[in-house]
Amino acid sequence: MRKSTILVLMGAVFVFGCEKEEEAPATPAQTPEKKAPAEQPAAQPDMEQQALDAVDETKKQVEETVEDVQEEAEEQVTQVTEQARQMMDGYLKQLGDLTGGLTGLNGGIGDLGKAPAVTDLIDQVKGSIEELAGLEGGQLDALREEYSPQIETVTQAFKAQVERIGQIPSLTQIKGLLDGIPLIE
Repeated sequence: MRKSTILVLMGAVFVFGCEKEEEAPATPAQTPEKKAPAEQPAAQPDMEQQALDAVDETKKQVEETVEDVQEEAEEQVTQVTEQARQMMDGYLKQLGDLTGGLTGLNGGIGDLGKAPAVTDLIDQVKGSIEELAGLEGGQLDALREEYSPQIETVTQAFKAQVERIGQIPSLTQIKGLLDGIPLIE
């Protein structure tokens, strides 16, 4: 029994020893050959440099184009902004004129002569609002912010006159026209 135990142990050592193999160093036939720098084609560095030069040139052209487009866009925005400001000034003046025209209405016979002027002013204000609503690039929002105090003052005065006219039964038709104006607030 002792002999069999030793043989079994020796077999385990033998098996264990056989399973553990170490990698042998690679032979020269197994390693890939590396070309010496002198063996590489001479055209390759020139091609790489040409490619890098082409990339640099393209990058410069793109940067110049972007700068040109940005300058042109800024010029257009400045021009449109000035035109938009003029439109807003016109709207505020027209709404102020309309408010002044409404102040003179009191439901008397004299209002009949003022009605055509008031309806013309209503049409002008609506036309200005349509023009302002057609502005591009968020300019109307920028104008609302820039002209906020003036818009608020003129709009409050207008609404006060509309409310006053609404209490005069003979002016209900004019009140209906005034309620149809989509104010810029």
